[in-house]
Amino acid sequence: MTVYELDPDGDIILTILNPGAPFAVWNGDCDEKVTSSHQEQSGTRSEESESESESESESESEPEPEPEPEPEPENVDPEHVDVGNPREASPKQEQGLPTSYEFTWSLPVKFRLSSRHLILSSKYFKSLLQGQWKEATKIHSDNCRHIEARDWDENALLILMQVIHGLNQKVPRTVTLEMLAKIAVLVDYYKCHEAVMIWSDIWMDGLEETLQPTLDRDTILWILVAFVFEKEDLFTRATKVALPLCRGYLPTLDLPIVLVADKVEERRQEFLHRVFTHLYGLFELLCKGKAGCRVKCSSMLLGALTMQMHAKGILDPRPGFPYSGYSITSAMEMVRSFKSPSWVISPGQSYHKCNLSSLFDRKMDKKVEGLKLQDI
Repeated sequence: MTVYELDPDGDIILTILNPGAPFAVWNGDCDEKVTSSHQEQSGTRSEESESESESESESESEPEPEPEPEPEPENVDPEHVDVGNPREASPKQEQGLPTSYEFTWSLPVKFRLSSRHLILSSKYFKSLLQGQWKEATKIHSDNCRHIEARDWDENALLILMQVIHGLNQKVPRTVTLEMLAKIAVLVDYYKCHEAVMIWSDIWMDGLEETLQPTLDRDTILWILVAFVFEKEDLFTRATKVALPLCRGYLPTLDLPIVLVADKVEERRQEFLHRVFTHLYGLFELLCKGKAGCRVKCSSMLLGALTMQMHAKGILDPRPGFPYSGYSITSAMEMVRSFKSPSWVISPGQSYHKCNLSSLFDRKMDKKVEGLKLQDI
């Protein structure tokens, strides 16, 4: 069993069960929510159902092999102490992905820590160790109080405890986005933001920003670190990427960003409500001849709009809250893709200039903005 002695005279033994558990797993459901278009959902539902039925029949015809029995954990000598560098994770573990679908057993990891440092740096440990919890009152035969946690990343916890215990020479000056996200989860859980404030600035400055205009796992990690370490500009830019691309509730990947996801979903629904309100408002104006330059113009545009709304499956019934399956980007692109008929008022004149896109944009010119930390 690996033991890290952050303080050789420490009076706290923190045991991490199942260290290195899968972290922020981005699964196939997340990809479907982000990449599938509304057209695919509405226009090809019959094809999808047919393919699903075929795949189900195939799976039924081919029985799944029986899983192999799970390995039993090996007996561990609790007296064995192995002080050294943290174990290196495999590439899949470093990405927070499970190495296989089979059960894997990770041996516990122990940290010998100083209660004084923990209490000064962490609101969580201050409440735990000075309150009426069993960890605060029971002293074991080794004259230490024992605390258990599970699923934390071993290397991330080691870095955090090095910071808390003032072992600055051992703290890495640069970390990956993956590692910074794992540290951010620990900082949020143990409530030790102030203790790592300077180091978070150093890590963020040394981290090459790779924020891309796509809603993927990295975008979620950027939102996490910006939120936990209170980086206003980064938080606004990261949420500005995610907000227009969400087709439903923002994937949190079991990270402490539920409040952010709630606000993103609220803004998504509000914006989509405005989009469809303006669209159906334009439809009603054309019906009444109040949009377009003349009756003939209104009639031509109304006919084109009605046909295309029917083709997209939004003529009846009309979409409503919570607008599942729609992102702001997909809804705006759908509306702006509606084609207008080309016609002339009289022979020899140029084509008529009124079109659906321009009439819609007159009412819908608001841009999507990212969130601010004060919004949460």
